[in-house]
Amino acid sequence: MNIENKIHTTNVEGLSKNSPKYLIIHANKSYPDFADLLMLHKYKNGWEGIGYHLFVSNSNRIYQARPFDKRGAHAKGFNSRSIALSFYKENNDIDEMKVHLGKYVIKHIQEKYPEIEIIPHTLAQTEHINKLLRMNKIDKKFPETIELVNEKLSQEIKKDMFEFSETLPNNYKFLKIRLRNFNNCPGEIFHYFV
Repeated sequence: MNIENKIHTTNVEGLSKNSPKYLIIHANKSYPDFADLLMLHKYKNGWEGIGYHLFVSNSNRIYQARPFDKRGAHAKGFNSRSIALSFYKENNDIDEMKVHLGKYVIKHIQEKYPEIEIIPHTLAQTEHINKLLRMNKIDKKFPETIELVNEKLSQEIKKDMFEFSETLPNNYKFLKIRLRNFNNCPGEIFHYFV
């Protein structure tokens, strides 16, 4: 298996340091190929390049878009302390080959970072939102559990977060946006790798 180096597509000079403690698993249903994702992240969003460090495409090719020691753009509150691994996921299934490639990539990362903790993007979002709530001295906490990858639970929490955002005064605009933007990434693929 080969990881194709596409780091040259990212302006690494503009990126700060990354000290990986987490490997965050992402998935998307909209951008099947590297070029599609690059178009969105770099040219539409105006980022330095693809926000993920690694991407497994629809054609089961593995691409490295960012060096592991450079900050990502994929999970608020975790970008300077994590590596992002994203999969293109058609429909609601992940094929055997992607599972195989995912395990290969994770093993590769764990060889370099043996203490790295693997978490789904959905959990990273919830932990970040809870941190923002604590920082603002707001007495509310959403569940921080791996079970967040369950679509039903994720939707219940999304609804709870949205309803809670409606109760906040307007001076919490940033926090309201974070609460309203919570989504399941679709994180259920996470269970294939742990």
